[in-house]
Amino acid sequence: MAAILRTLDEYSDLYLKTDVLLLADIFENFHNSCVASYYLNLAQYYTLPGFTRDALLKHTRVKFELHRH
Repeated sequence: MAAILRTLDEYSDLYLKTDVLLLADIFENFHNSCVASYYLNLAQYYTLPGFTRDALLKHTRVKFELHRH
């Protein structure tokens, strides 16, 4: 079934719906991969660098010590 787009508005709506669905699918696959690999929920992080830091610490089992003077 081919979509017949008569106006730029119809084309724009189709493009935006497709874009959002593809982005949601990519995010869900990446999220599932992160949970499977690191047991960390990507949705709980504001930025990818924060997630990456926690994944690195979990993977390397590094523990930080707080030094007080």
